[in-house]
Amino acid sequence: MVDNPLSKLQAIDLAILTDVVRQDQRSPAFEITEWSINRLSDKGVSNPDGLWVYNGSGHVDGATRPWSVVVKVLKQLRFLSTDGTPTARYNQFRSKVTGGSALADGLREGWSDVFLSDQKAPDKTVTELT
Repeated sequence: MVDNPLSKLQAIDLAILTDVVRQDQRSPAFEITEWSINRLSDKGVSNPDGLWVYNGSGHVDGATRPWSVVVKVLKQLRFLSTDGTPTARYNQFRSKVTGGSALADGLREGWSDVFLSDQKAPDKTVTELT
């Protein structure tokens, strides 16, 4: 068992990462050509494990594009379990039929304290919310 979060994140199943990036890129044909994982932040009370960002490049239809995905967001939205395993909500998110409602449910649960305490939260910048 590896306790280092970076080691766990580096060991991600490429098929799972590809699915997430394809959803982010809104392209089922997007192919990852290179990727890395880096700590984005370890600041904040609600962020004890830090924010981690997968980023890299890929291609679709002959064009190369950069991409990035923040891991903590996936966990807070309950798309990934605490050990990084995809959840049922993640599978719902991947569906064109249920993707929007899965994302909305995740936002309501993952950031309920923000949205319940400030109804104008969606209109504010990250700096204004922290």
